[in-house]
Amino acid sequence: MKLKFLAQIYIKNAKSFPVHLERIVHTAEDAPPVHSHDFNELFFVVHGRAAHYFEGKTYPLYTNDVVMIRPGEYHAFYIEPGQQLEIINCLFLPHIFEESWIPLIDRENSISSFLIRPLLNKHEEFHPRLSLGKQQSERVKQVLEQLMTEYEENRAYALSIMQMKLSELLMLIIRFHEEDQIRQQMPAHRPSERMVMLRGIQRYMEENYEQKLNIEMLARSYGFSGRHLKRLFKQETGMTITEMSHHIRVEKAKLLLAQTKEPIVAIAGRVGYEDPSFFSRLFARKVKCSPGKYREQVNKS
Repeated sequence: MKLKFLAQIYIKNAKSFPVHLERIVHTAEDAPPVHSHDFNELFFVVHGRAAHYFEGKTYPLYTNDVVMIRPGEYHAFYIEPGQQLEIINCLFLPHIFEESWIPLIDRENSISSFLIRPLLNKHEEFHPRLSLGKQQSERVKQVLEQLMTEYEENRAYALSIMQMKLSELLMLIIRFHEEDQIRQQMPAHRPSERMVMLRGIQRYMEENYEQKLNIEMLARSYGFSGRHLKRLFKQETGMTITEMSHHIRVEKAKLLLAQTKEPIVAIAGRVGYEDPSFFSRLFARKVKCSPGKYREQVNKS
C-alpha cells in the first residue's frame, strides 16, 4: 500500500507558517517507502547518491542534484547498503506565494508556472531533476542554508524573509534550468569524452574515499599522464584532485561525527587519514571548528 504524508505532520501551522526545512541523512535502513504528500517538496542533494523512484520509474540521483516533487506525486529513495544520501529538504504549501507583493517580483508568473510543471525536459523522460554545476550548487545551497537559519531561529519577520528567500531559490532554479535547456538545444552541446571521464573519476573518488588515491594509476587507466589529468581536473572542476579528495573525506567525516559515537581517531582512519592530527587540522581549516566541536554543535541541534 502506498503512503500519503500529510502537511500537518511537518507543518504545524499551515496558515501562518506554511513551510518546513530540515537537513536529513538517509540510509538504506531508514529511507522512507514509496509515498506521496499534499505539499510541495524541493530537495537538494548535499552528498551521496541513490536511485530515485518517481511515478513508476527509477532515475539516478547524485551530489548537487535538485528535485521538485508536487502534491500527489509518488516517489522514494533506493540507497545501497553502506551508502548515505544527505539532503536539504524544503517542504511548503502553495499558498505561501499568494501574498499580494509576489507579482511585483515575479512579473512573468515564472513561479506559478514552475509549480505546475517543474523542471520539464523535452529531450528526456520526465523527471523533475536538475543537475547543478559547482557554482550553481554553491548558490542554491547558500540560499537553502539561509532559509534554514530563518526557519530554526524564527525571529521577527522570519516568514516574510523566508517567502523572499524561497522566491529567490525557485527563480534561481528556473534560471539554471532554462540555461540548461538552451545549452541542450545547441547542436554542438554534447558531453565531451573529457567531461564524462572527469565525472567518472569524481564518482570513483566518492565511492572509494577511504582508500589512498594513486593519481598516476588513475591517470594511466584513462590514457593520460598524472600531470595532464591534474591540469584537466583543475580546469573543469575548479579544484585540484587533492582538494576534491579532502572535500569528499571531510563531508563523510561530518556524517560520521553526527551519526556515530566513534572516537575521532577512528573516524580519521575510516575516511582515509592515517594521521589523526593531520585530519583534525584539515577538518578545522575546512569546517572552521575542530571535529570534537562540530560533533558537540550537531548533537546540541
